[in-house]
Amino acid sequence: ASDVYKRQVKPRIDRTNLVPTTIKVGQQIVFNVDVIGEPPPTLTWKLNGVELVPDDHLTLNNKDYHTDLIVFRATRKDTGKYTLHAANSSGEDEADVEVTVLGEYDQEEELKNVKTDSWTQT
Repeated sequence: ASDVYKRQVKPRIDRTNLVPTTIKVGQQIVFNVDVIGEPPPTLTWKLNGVELVPDDHLTLNNKDYHTDLIVFRATRKDTGKYTLHAANSSGEDEADVEVTVLGEYDQEEELKNVKTDSWTQT
């Protein structure tokens, strides 16, 4: 097969690995997704509509025709709708997957948010 026929192909996300996921606090969220398209699509991940940016909590590894999203030590804040967007000059595709993180809130996180005024006695 000649590459001439593949130059302009609308992106298509392989949804095989995008299955709704339920995990416990502290576990990893991992999605490994293949994407076709010519030229190779630009890939973007979002959580609840907000673009994800790699940091010490998550890593994004985008290569031609493949993307890996890994969230380390998930918290309840990582619950929601993850969206993968693929775009190139021929079009775009978008796929969603729901992630639910179950478990107790982090105690230190709670302490930051709780005021002690309810314990004041007169």
